[in-house]
Amino acid sequence: MASQTSKSKTLLFVAITMAFVVLVIEILLQGFYFATVGDFIFRRALPPIYEADPIRCYRVKADFEYTHRTNEFEFEIHTNSHGLRTGPDHYEYSEEKDPDVYRILITGPSFAFGWGARYEMSYSTLIERGLTIPGKRVEVINLGTPSQGPAHQLCWLK
Repeated sequence: MASQTSKSKTLLFVAITMAFVVLVIEILLQGFYFATVGDFIFRRALPPIYEADPIRCYRVKADFEYTHRTNEFEFEIHTNSHGLRTGPDHYEYSEEKDPDVYRILITGPSFAFGWGARYEMSYSTLIERGLTIPGKRVEVINLGTPSQGPAHQLCWLK
């Protein structure tokens, strides 16, 4: 019986020691990340860019400006009143499409949004600036939302 108690105490000691080691490593890594980037790593995973949306659960905040910094990149996010990514001008798309406008709708997660890229270098902006259709003005509407899977995007499109 004493041997069983001794094993239980040893196992408990090892578990507590391992938890303590993991906690110390986490604190050290958070400190290193803060020292090199100037922010905590949990903010990288949970940037304050989202707001609730009744149709797709969440979206990027409307009329928003935010600079996201990591040790890998820095970029600015600007949105219009619908939470769609735009340039610093917060361009608003008209509800009704003019007949002289050719619209393209881009949907998807972070790669469609252009995560990590300046607005001018996102593929939706490059398509809009590079595509010409005779007699039409091209508008590419970027519905991309970081971390949002296709089920929520499809729900919104319906």
